[in-house]
Amino acid sequence: MLAAAGTVVQRAGLLLSDTNLHAVASTLQSLERASSELPQTVRDLKALVAELRGASSELAASARSVRA
Repeated sequence: MLAAAGTVVQRAGLLLSDTNLHAVASTLQSLERASSELPQTVRDLKALVAELRGASSELAASARSVRA
């Protein structure tokens, strides 16, 4: 039982090393930056889809007029 407790303490020490804590903090900062820009990205994508739908409709109308 004591050996298992020692292993747990050793692994906890590895998980909480300065290198790992820095990596986790860096990852959280990256996630925060990415998620803060997400709402604007979604708005931009919606606008792009609307523009593409309009362009597609115009192209379809042009193709119909060429065939006529």
